Amino acid sequence: MSEPYDLFSSRHPAYRRCLADWRFAYLAYHGGPGFKREHLYRHPAETASSFAERVRRVHYENYVAAVAAEKASILFKRPPYRAGGHPLWQEFNADVDRQGSSRDDFARRCFVMAQIFGWLPVLVDMPPQGETQDRAAPYCVPVLPFDFLNWAADERGRPAWVLIRERRREAEDPFEWPAERERFRLFDRERWQLFETAADPADGVVKLGEGRHGLGCVPVAILYDRRHPTEPVVGLSSLLSVAERCRNILNNNSLIRDIADRCLFPFLAAEDYEGGGERRERRIGTAMMFWYPQGGASPRWIEPDTSAIATLKQLNEIEVRRIWEEANLEGGFAAEQARSGVAHSYEWRRTNDDIAAKARAMEEFERRVDALFGAWLGLEDFRSTISYPRDFSVLAFSSRLAEAQAVFDLPLPDSARRLYLKRFVRELLDNMSPEQAAGVDADIEGMKTGEAAEGASTVDGGVGD
Repeated sequence: MSEPYDLFSSRHPAYRRCLADWRFAYLAYHGGPGFKREHLYRHPAETASSFAERVRRVHYENYVAAVAAEKASILFKRPPYRAGGHPLWQEFNADVDRQGSSRDDFARRCFVMAQIFGWLPVLVDMPPQGETQDRAAPYCVPVLPFDFLNWAADERGRPAWVLIRERRREAEDPFEWPAERERFRLFDRERWQLFETAADPADGVVKLGEGRHGLGCVPVAILYDRRHPTEPVVGLSSLLSVAERCRNILNNNSLIRDIADRCLFPFLAAEDYEGGGERRERRIGTAMMFWYPQGGASPRWIEPDTSAIATLKQLNEIEVRRIWEEANLEGGFAAEQARSGVAHSYEWRRTNDDIAAKARAMEEFERRVDALFGAWLGLEDFRSTISYPRDFSVLAFSSRLAEAQAVFDLPLPDSARRLYLKRFVRELLDNMSPEQAAGVDADIEGMKTGEAAEGASTVDGGVGD
């Protein structure tokens, strides 16, 4: 007979399958000794002290964090446009997590975490009634997939209930060992329940509280990097293959260091002598003494073969190129050879399409957050507008200016010129607030851009020489 089902110790099958990949990508992103100890291959019969020394000396080249940061930099180069009609929504955006994070900062952090794991669930919760606070508004709590333990999905792939773990470390006396407890939050479409591990492990898990939220849905918004083809809740990380290549580079770097340490300096080969066995540890400078039987030739220097270093460096260069190609960030990074204009344009178009897809995912995620915000407050008619850019061109300003001048030389109607100029100014001044952008748009509408502007100042013409 099978053991009885225990909700708090059970894990969703997708959780069990994906946990190793999540942990691998997470360690690769953070780097450091933890990743090196786990993913530096150990040589056969290598001693623990020798391996520890290799871990200490090898350098980890963290392209996982570099790719994640570069994509975030491109996506958030121009802040998204957000608009909503409720006063609390503005306060919500100013402090979205009750820890002082603005909406932009919070969105950027969520984007990076979603790249690492492939998805990031965010709990949109409401503070308990009676809690001392400046506002009674929802707030967001990002949940690492490690702690999104179990769930069930309906026929449309939406969560029907979720189990979230929280780890707590408490100690009233700083000189006593802190107590480590686990809390579990269980949400379904109508209710919430809170549990905690008992002080005595034999007592299992005890319920701390429960209540009704009445939202009609589970208050979780999920940001996806890539959706899983078969699992409706979890996602797929685009950085997993980058992490695998970083592991290869790490081990190649360790081999390069080993070869350099052993073979960079020549050995002095000298004839053995009677009684020399007790003094075989002799060293000359930075080189080792190599003894051979008596009766041989005179001492000479032996230079070991170091050609493997060049081969390993070439392998690393190939891995780096593949990293930027797979991340759709090849342009401007990996290749050193000259490119044609068509090839360069194609590469950046591929980058733009990749980031634009992530922009659509961010819009979907933020709309879900706002929908839960309105549901918690009972605002049935609450609506918000979320709009991320779709063009992430990184061309030099001189190139964009030449393009703008060419556009204004075309026989276009004034309405088309004004529309282009609005877009050009928004890209040029990408840190404008919505109010400033609206003012600039109004000024552009009042400008002369057609034949009537001939002979006018460059400001009236919209584009200078």
